[in-house]
Amino acid sequence: MALMLGLYLGLSWVTNWWVNHQLDTTYGMPRTYQLDAVVYPGDNAEHPSHYIFLNLSGTVQVIEFPHGDSSHARIYKGPALLSDTPALVPVTGEFKNVNGKIEMLIHIQNQTIVYVNDGIQFKPQ
Repeated sequence: MALMLGLYLGLSWVTNWWVNHQLDTTYGMPRTYQLDAVVYPGDNAEHPSHYIFLNLSGTVQVIEFPHGDSSHARIYKGPALLSDTPALVPVTGEFKNVNGKIEMLIHIQNQTIVYVNDGIQFKPQ
């Protein structure tokens, strides 16, 4: 019985380590995800806007470089994450055309937060 308990605890530890290793390999530390998107007038395939989705110690932040220009960077502060280990939660994003405008969708585990495009910047819905 002690052997089975030891095997169970060992397997649980290895599984947990493997999942965290995969997340570290994919998103780094702090958890980071980035992409380019043609969002604003003046954006094109050669000069898209660049976005960095960041989980900084349990707080979601999105850094935007409009037209790829860092001198006009904006930072959108998102929600604080509630979890046992909030700094380990990956945050990703995507852009979708909704009603003729490109909206920013932030994905946090099984949640999606929508930021509405007003033509100049994004605002939380």
